[in-house]
Amino acid sequence: MNTSGWVKRAVYRVSPALRASFAADPLGSLTQDFGLQVQPAPHLGERREGMGSCDGVSFLADGVILYSPTVSRRQNFTLAHELAHHLLELDDKFQDMLAEQDNPHPLLETVCDAVAQELLVPSSLIEAVVSKDVIRATHLVELFDRSNASLHASAIALARRLPGLGAVVVFDREESVVRHASVQPDPIEGWPKVYPWRGQSALAHPLFSVAPGAEAVKRIRWRMPWGDDAEFYANASGQANTVVAIFSDRDLWSSEASHLSILRAYDARPHLHLVCCGQDKWIQGYPCSTCRQPFCPICGQCKCNRQSTGLCTECGLLKGAALVVDGVCVDCR
Repeated sequence: MNTSGWVKRAVYRVSPALRASFAADPLGSLTQDFGLQVQPAPHLGERREGMGSCDGVSFLADGVILYSPTVSRRQNFTLAHELAHHLLELDDKFQDMLAEQDNPHPLLETVCDAVAQELLVPSSLIEAVVSKDVIRATHLVELFDRSNASLHASAIALARRLPGLGAVVVFDREESVVRHASVQPDPIEGWPKVYPWRGQSALAHPLFSVAPGAEAVKRIRWRMPWGDDAEFYANASGQANTVVAIFSDRDLWSSEASHLSILRAYDARPHLHLVCCGQDKWIQGYPCSTCRQPFCPICGQCKCNRQSTGLCTECGLLKGAALVVDGVCVDCR
């Protein structure tokens, strides 16, 4: 089963009524609906070993969740992530699959992130906002207003509605940079060579001319830090401190009469078959020069890396394979 399958299993463990209650008030729902003890812990703030995106920790046996309180909606994502840990702990099939992984932590954190996003920005809300309309920048603003999710989580959810290559992008007016970007690769060609990404400079970009409260459709050019550039169609909505934009490789908004296709260069890395961290799929990437196998995007290891290391079940750290016997490393024996 792929990641999306595990996400659906976790989400469907919660009734529609409870999902709605959690989306409306994550903190209150955890205590009232799920019977969990939730306590703020300001000292939390470091990323998990598996590189998850939250600032919390769960003690599932005791029904306790600690989280780092924030003034932004990031706190809600943290709480949703910890609820995901709770739901996945109840899924015996998921736990069995996890136990078979050489390095289970990245997969666990990835699934928890996806469950958290679905809980905060449910598919039903996206359907209600977008409906049969063409995806627009104002839809991101509406998703943010109608949910308790962060702008970034909302952008990730909205990007799934793009029919082809494109991105949902949030620009910071004051710093003239990309604050958030969620890219939807081409379903056939994969990732393009040119795409917007968080932290990229957008100094003097024409999209900043879209005034607060205004909406515009433009054919724009985007430049990568190393100089490569490409054209996109963009639907933009001006906000007080940001500009929200939808990038697309096609003219979704009928801004031009001719609808000329934009020539585009795609990532030419070879397609390789990957079986790792619960995944069984084809990916693009350069193989390891030794084993000629791909590097897993979740754990970052190739076949020979995985064979040369072992995960200690006691301390949770990767050690040399010779140092791990029966799942326990030499330091924990």
